[in-house]
Amino acid sequence: MERNRSISVSRRVLFGFAAFLAVAWGLNGVASTGAPVPRPDTETPGVCQRQSAKLVGQKAVRIDKTIKAPKKIRNASPHYPPWPPGATGRGMWVGEVLLDTRGRVSHVWPIREVEITPALPAFNKAIVDAIRQWEFEPLVVDDKKVPACMTVTVNINWS
Repeated sequence: MERNRSISVSRRVLFGFAAFLAVAWGLNGVASTGAPVPRPDTETPGVCQRQSAKLVGQKAVRIDKTIKAPKKIRNASPHYPPWPPGATGRGMWVGEVLLDTRGRVSHVWPIREVEITPALPAFNKAIVDAIRQWEFEPLVVDDKKVPACMTVTVNINWS
Protein backbone atom coordinates (compact mmCIF):
# COMPACT_ATOMS: atom_id res chain seq x y z
CA MET A 1 0.00 0.00 0.00
CA GLU A 2 2.83 2.44 0.82
CA ARG A 3 4.36 1.86 -2.62
CA ASN A 4 1.05 2.80 -4.33
CA ARG A 5 0.80 6.01 -2.33
CA SER A 6 4.33 7.09 -3.28
CA ILE A 7 3.69 6.30 -6.95
CA SER A 8 0.54 8.41 -6.86
CA VAL A 9 2.38 11.38 -5.34
CA SER A 10 5.23 10.98 -7.83
CA ARG A 11 2.78 10.98 -10.72
CA ARG A 12 1.16 14.22 -9.57
CA VAL A 13 4.49 15.94 -8.97
CA LEU A 14 5.91 14.77 -12.29
CA PHE A 15 2.80 15.82 -14.24
CA GLY A 16 2.69 19.24 -12.60
CA PHE A 17 6.40 19.83 -13.19
CA ALA A 18 6.18 18.75 -16.84
CA ALA A 19 3.19 21.03 -17.38
CA PHE A 20 5.03 23.92 -15.72
CA LEU A 21 8.07 23.36 -17.93
CA ALA A 22 5.93 23.17 -21.05
CA VAL A 23 4.32 26.53 -20.34
CA ALA A 24 7.44 28.21 -18.93
CA TRP A 25 9.54 27.21 -21.95
CA GLY A 26 6.94 28.35 -24.43
CA LEU A 27 6.14 24.68 -25.05
CA ASN A 28 9.25 24.26 -27.19
CA GLY A 29 11.81 23.26 -24.56
CA VAL A 30 13.98 20.23 -24.10
CA ALA A 31 12.70 17.19 -22.26
CA SER A 32 14.31 16.19 -19.00
CA THR A 33 15.99 13.36 -20.89
CA GLY A 34 17.87 15.94 -22.96
CA ALA A 35 15.98 15.01 -26.13
CA PRO A 36 14.29 17.80 -28.07
CA VAL A 37 10.55 18.02 -27.55
CA PRO A 38 8.93 17.13 -30.86
CA ARG A 39 6.57 19.70 -32.30
CA PRO A 40 5.01 20.19 -35.69
CA ASP A 41 7.16 22.02 -38.23
CA THR A 42 6.16 25.69 -38.38
CA GLU A 43 6.12 25.53 -42.19
CA THR A 44 3.57 22.68 -42.16
CA PRO A 45 0.63 23.42 -39.87
CA GLY A 46 -0.18 20.71 -37.36
CA VAL A 47 -3.62 19.20 -36.90
CA CYS A 48 -4.51 21.96 -34.43
CA GLN A 49 -3.98 24.78 -36.92
CA ARG A 50 -5.64 22.81 -39.74
CA GLN A 51 -8.75 22.12 -37.64
CA SER A 52 -8.97 25.34 -35.59
CA ALA A 53 -11.18 27.35 -37.95
CA LYS A 54 -13.75 24.56 -38.03
CA LEU A 55 -13.66 24.10 -34.24
CA VAL A 56 -13.48 27.69 -32.93
CA GLY A 57 -14.43 29.81 -35.94
CA GLN A 58 -11.03 31.20 -36.88
CA LYS A 59 -7.52 29.97 -37.59
CA ALA A 60 -5.40 29.71 -34.44
CA VAL A 61 -1.90 31.09 -34.04
CA ARG A 62 0.89 28.74 -32.95
CA ILE A 63 2.61 29.40 -29.64
CA ASP A 64 6.32 29.44 -30.46
CA LYS A 65 9.41 31.54 -29.86
CA THR A 66 7.74 34.60 -31.40
CA ILE A 67 4.45 34.34 -29.47
CA LYS A 68 4.60 34.04 -25.70
CA ALA A 69 2.49 31.32 -24.11
CA PRO A 70 -0.47 32.62 -22.12
CA LYS A 71 -0.41 32.24 -18.35
CA LYS A 72 -2.18 29.15 -17.01
CA ILE A 73 -4.89 30.21 -14.55
CA ARG A 74 -6.45 26.80 -13.86
CA ASN A 75 -4.62 23.50 -13.59
CA ALA A 76 -5.98 20.00 -13.19
CA SER A 77 -3.97 16.87 -12.47
CA PRO A 78 -4.85 13.51 -13.99
CA HIS A 79 -6.84 10.97 -11.99
CA TYR A 80 -4.93 7.88 -13.07
CA PRO A 81 -6.54 4.44 -13.02
CA PRO A 82 -5.19 1.84 -10.60
CA TRP A 83 -1.72 0.71 -11.63
CA PRO A 84 -1.78 -3.07 -12.30
CA PRO A 85 0.77 -5.15 -10.36
CA GLY A 86 3.91 -5.67 -12.41
CA ALA A 87 3.00 -3.05 -14.99
CA THR A 88 5.71 -0.76 -16.35
CA GLY A 89 5.39 2.51 -18.15
CA ARG A 90 7.71 5.03 -19.64
CA GLY A 91 7.84 7.63 -22.29
CA MET A 92 6.57 11.07 -22.98
CA TRP A 93 2.98 11.98 -23.69
CA VAL A 94 2.93 14.65 -26.40
CA GLY A 95 -0.13 16.40 -27.70
CA GLU A 96 -1.44 19.53 -29.37
CA VAL A 97 -3.92 21.74 -27.55
CA LEU A 98 -6.32 24.27 -29.07
CA LEU A 99 -7.21 27.22 -26.85
CA ASP A 100 -10.29 29.26 -27.73
CA THR A 101 -10.44 33.06 -27.52
CA ARG A 102 -11.39 32.82 -23.81
CA GLY A 103 -8.28 30.74 -23.02
CA ARG A 104 -10.18 27.50 -22.48
CA VAL A 105 -8.98 24.21 -23.91
CA SER A 106 -11.24 23.51 -26.85
CA HIS A 107 -9.61 20.33 -28.11
CA VAL A 108 -6.68 18.00 -27.38
CA TRP A 109 -4.95 15.85 -30.00
CA PRO A 110 -2.62 13.16 -28.64
CA ILE A 111 0.44 12.86 -30.87
CA ARG A 112 2.40 10.32 -28.85
CA GLU A 113 1.03 8.42 -25.87
CA VAL A 114 2.80 6.81 -22.93
CA GLU A 115 3.70 3.16 -23.51
CA ILE A 116 2.43 0.92 -20.73
CA THR A 117 2.87 -2.84 -20.47
CA PRO A 118 0.35 -4.38 -20.17
CA ALA A 119 -1.72 -1.84 -22.13
CA LEU A 120 -3.71 0.61 -19.99
CA PRO A 121 -5.61 3.00 -22.33
CA ALA A 122 -7.31 4.72 -19.37
CA PHE A 123 -3.91 6.09 -18.31
CA ASN A 124 -3.49 8.21 -21.47
CA LYS A 125 -7.17 9.16 -21.33
CA ALA A 126 -6.62 10.52 -17.80
CA ILE A 127 -3.91 12.86 -19.13
CA VAL A 128 -6.19 14.16 -21.90
CA ASP A 129 -9.11 14.59 -19.47
CA ALA A 130 -6.93 16.65 -17.12
CA ILE A 131 -5.61 18.87 -19.92
CA ARG A 132 -9.19 19.58 -21.07
CA GLN A 133 -9.82 21.19 -17.68
CA TRP A 134 -6.91 23.64 -17.93
CA GLU A 135 -7.62 27.32 -18.51
CA PHE A 136 -5.31 30.11 -19.61
CA GLU A 137 -5.48 33.85 -19.87
CA PRO A 138 -6.79 34.72 -23.33
CA LEU A 139 -4.03 35.16 -25.91
CA VAL A 140 -4.00 38.71 -27.26
CA VAL A 141 -2.29 39.51 -30.57
CA ASP A 142 -2.55 43.04 -32.01
CA ASP A 143 -5.09 43.98 -29.29
CA LYS A 144 -7.39 41.11 -30.31
CA LYS A 145 -8.14 37.85 -28.49
CA VAL A 146 -7.19 34.95 -30.74
CA PRO A 147 -7.30 31.15 -30.50
CA ALA A 148 -3.96 29.43 -30.05
CA CYS A 149 -2.32 26.08 -30.71
CA MET A 150 0.40 24.79 -28.43
CA THR A 151 2.30 21.61 -27.75
CA VAL A 152 2.05 19.99 -24.32
CA THR A 153 4.32 17.26 -22.97
CA VAL A 154 4.10 14.98 -19.94
CA ASN A 155 7.12 12.81 -19.00
CA ILE A 156 6.44 9.36 -17.51
CA ASN A 157 9.04 6.89 -16.20
CA TRP A 158 7.96 4.09 -13.86
CA SER A 159 9.46 0.65 -13.68
